[in-house]
Amino acid sequence: MPQAPDHHDVYEAARILGLSPARVRQMLRSGELEGERAEGHAKGVPGPWRVRASSVRAMRASQEDTERGEPRDAGEDAVETVALGEDLAGQSATRDDPGRSDTGGTPSEAAELLSESVRGLMEKVEALKWELQQLEGRLEFSEIQEFAVQASLRRERERAERERERADALQAELEAERRGRRGGGRRGPRQGSAGG
Repeated sequence: MPQAPDHHDVYEAARILGLSPARVRQMLRSGELEGERAEGHAKGVPGPWRVRASSVRAMRASQEDTERGEPRDAGEDAVETVALGEDLAGQSATRDDPGRSDTGGTPSEAAELLSESVRGLMEKVEALKWELQQLEGRLEFSEIQEFAVQASLRRERERAERERERADALQAELEAERRGRRGGGRRGPRQGSAGG
């Protein structure tokens, strides 16, 4: 049986968790997932994320618990709030009408308002998550562009250095050729007059 990898890249972690790569990067930055940046190709530019496989497995297990109706973390608070609101609404209805011991399965106005408030908050959270994913994508694009610009700058510096060395070599060759002509021009007539 093959051994499970110790780390995943962002895309593999996103596939396992059913999230976007941008969301996985955001979770890594916030500490929700454990991982580290690989060594970058250029100084000052971080490399790609390496996500710990154990962290991905734990997050996946948490997602499965939530899907089975066993809420965790932030979702747990929202469910408790709705449940608390319904309990309070039921108690309020019983107090208002002492002869009524049960709400008859219909939610009270307070419970409906609370439920609507929670739904509105959840929609806002979803909108913020979407916006965050967009910003994450832009940030990632900016990082890639910055890396490309730095790599291009490095290549241009290297090319300029090679051209400078080539120009210096040509200048030295030209100077040597000029000295040779001056020296050769003087020797020619002298040798000719000495020979004549």
